[in-house]
Amino acid sequence: CDVAEPGSTFKVVPVSGALNEGVVRLTDAFDCERGHFVYAGKVLRDHESYGVLTVENIITKSSNIGAAKIGIKLGEARMYQYMRDFGFGARTGIPLLGEVGGIVHPLKDWNKLSISRIPMGHEIAATPMQMVMALCAIANKGCLMRPMLVDRLEDREGKVVAKYYPQRVRQAEHGCDQGD
Repeated sequence: CDVAEPGSTFKVVPVSGALNEGVVRLTDAFDCERGHFVYAGKVLRDHESYGVLTVENIITKSSNIGAAKIGIKLGEARMYQYMRDFGFGARTGIPLLGEVGGIVHPLKDWNKLSISRIPMGHEIAATPMQMVMALCAIANKGCLMRPMLVDRLEDREGKVVAKYYPQRVRQAEHGCDQGD
């Protein structure tokens, strides 16, 4: 039920969205400006002085600048939609007390910097379960599934008293089969 800015783990969301939309390919290259990128009058830094990185290397090296540039290319409206489609800003539906939806600001509340900061996991708050749910969707061909803690409940004699089944929430990106 605790929320925090997801930081670098969130970079897979804009990259996944951009790949899904055909805005980028894994082999496309972005100039990461030697670790110093000025956007909307503010400096964005990387932890290393990267030059040109492919989309794949932006993820593997966790480039803030690369993620920001991909987010900018994806655009505000699509970035927002992918955040929502991957389950951010909403409860997961897991039956635990105290679950919260996290924070995803509506587009009307974004500032000039938001499109460069959100792709690196800032200006958003998520629960660890939401982050795991989104990562599982990416691994599951874009299918966002309701999290399951157990697959069944048994009484003291081992008799199954409740059985739970995977539940598809929605298609977060192309590739999700209705039968998956």
